[in-house]
Amino acid sequence: MDFHSKNIQSKHFQWSTTFNITLPKNRLVKFSGLESSPFANKYIIGEPLTIVHLYHALGVDPETGIYQFEDYDGDGDIGGLEDRQWIEDLAPKYYGGFGNSFTYKNVSFDFFFQFKKQKAFNYLYSGASAGVRGNVPATFINRWQEPGDDRPIQRANFGRFPGVGIAGQNQSQSSAAVSDASFIRLRNVSLNYIIPKAWGYGLGLKIFLQGQNLLTITDYEGADPEQPLKGVLPPLSQITLGLQMEF
Repeated sequence: MDFHSKNIQSKHFQWSTTFNITLPKNRLVKFSGLESSPFANKYIIGEPLTIVHLYHALGVDPETGIYQFEDYDGDGDIGGLEDRQWIEDLAPKYYGGFGNSFTYKNVSFDFFFQFKKQKAFNYLYSGASAGVRGNVPATFINRWQEPGDDRPIQRANFGRFPGVGIAGQNQSQSSAAVSDASFIRLRNVSLNYIIPKAWGYGLGLKIFLQGQNLLTITDYEGADPEQPLKGVLPPLSQITLGLQMEF
C-alpha cells in the first residue's frame, strides 16, 4: 500500500508526505509425499515457507551449568527432528517507509524512515558457548561458573565437561537463538539551498547536506537487524556536504 499527500501547497511553502507498507503472506498449500521427502524437516502443510524447526530452550541448569531443552519425544536424549518441534517464522510481518518533504522558498528539507517488524537469528546462532577459539560477544561474560548460578550462558567449554559442546550446538539451533529483530532506521535526510542566480552570476547553484543511515532504533542483539547474518557489517553512516553547479 502506498500513500502520498500534499499537506500544504502555498506560494512559498510546501509540505508533502509519503507512506508505504507491505504485509507479505505465504503458506504451503500442498506437497505430495512431504513426510518421506528431504524437505520433511523444513516444511509443514499449512505453514509459511519461511519457518524454521528449533529446539525449545529451557535455560541453563543451575546445578550442571549446561543448556537444557524440551524433550518432545520423551526418550531422554535431545537430538533430531523429533525434538526440534519449536516453530518460528522468520518472514517479516510487515515493512515499509515514511517520509516528509518541506520546502520554503529556496530551502528544502527531506527525510525518510524505513521500518520492519520481524524475528531473526541473533548472536547465539553463530555460537552459544564461551571458551572456544574465536571472538564472542561481551555478554558471554555472564556465564555459569558454580552450582546455584542463574545465568543465561552455560559454563565455558574447554573440552573437559561432557555434554557442554553438543549443548552449545543445540542452543545455536534453539528458540533462544531467535529474537525480535524489528527496527526503525533513518535511511535518508537532506537539507538543500538553491542560491539565487543573481548571487551566482547566472549559474544554477545548490548547496546540499545529506545523511544516510544516521539512526537505527532496535532491540536486536546483533550487528544489523536489516541483514542479520554472521560476518555482515551494518550499513555505514554517511554525511555529505556538496555544491551542485548547472551551467
